[in-house]
Amino acid sequence: MSRDFIRRGSIPPEITYIFRDSKEIKNTWDGDDELAINTEIVIPAFPAYGEARLATGRDWAGRGGRTWNDDLGRWEYGDPPEEVTMSNSPIKLRVVGLERRSEGGRAYKVITEDGLYFDLREDVLLETILNCGIEKGGVLCGTYVWAIMHTQMKLIRYESTLYNEMLVAAERGKLKKIPNKDLIPGHIYRTKSGDKKLFLGFAREGGKKRSIWLDDEYWVKDLAEHFNQQILRQNPDIRYSNYRQVSSMSSHSFVEDLGISVDVPENFVEIINEHRLCKRDGRNPKTGLWGTHIIPLTEL
Repeated sequence: MSRDFIRRGSIPPEITYIFRDSKEIKNTWDGDDELAINTEIVIPAFPAYGEARLATGRDWAGRGGRTWNDDLGRWEYGDPPEEVTMSNSPIKLRVVGLERRSEGGRAYKVITEDGLYFDLREDVLLETILNCGIEKGGVLCGTYVWAIMHTQMKLIRYESTLYNEMLVAAERGKLKKIPNKDLIPGHIYRTKSGDKKLFLGFAREGGKKRSIWLDDEYWVKDLAEHFNQQILRQNPDIRYSNYRQVSSMSSHSFVEDLGISVDVPENFVEIINEHRLCKRDGRNPKTGLWGTHIIPLTEL
């Protein structure tokens, strides 16, 4: 799972469930489609939060109850699907099946105490097995809530590390952008989505004032201790061009000062230019060619 799915995800306060008609499911042994492991009566349901997801769920539920009219040459739909909105409070789950999908994909199937039938992702089931366990009959220990992960809805265990990480990200999302005048050189800042960069100071790019940042993915482990030796100056033990990059920004989206401070050399602009650290992908304004090109900076 991409970190962005967590950083940009959220736990909605309520969920709208959209239903199809109840049905019987049967799980069988590999190689024998007749010998049943278990059978269950379930209510297939689609979890939604937000208008786009509601529209998708209503279309999904409608397809479950449609019939083909040969005379008219079109699908005909029955009554509008039933739906109900309730709090996204922790719920109990029971594993009732394993659905095999195309190209080797699998989805574990669970039901709530009300019989609502959903997918449960393998990573969530694994985390539950390792940290809580499963009771006889397939009852998962712990309780579960719905989370928005990118464009999908996903059941996650309440108070798991994933749940707690998403709460932290949600609180960060309420913060406001830090004004340029409050940025402090040598401090590390974080965006709402969790991206981190080290603020070096201000410089000019093409005559325009820019904020200059060191990208977090290139940091050494002990940033504060090794900044001067390994971040802005060459280290003979490391292939320099492959592990450092500096960004020049006309505007930023940082909302949080992490309170970590390191010393930035006064001549940081000179060092950046000397080692060709400030780069950008796109069209080179001088040559017109596309690709990664060096951005020269000048001091204010």
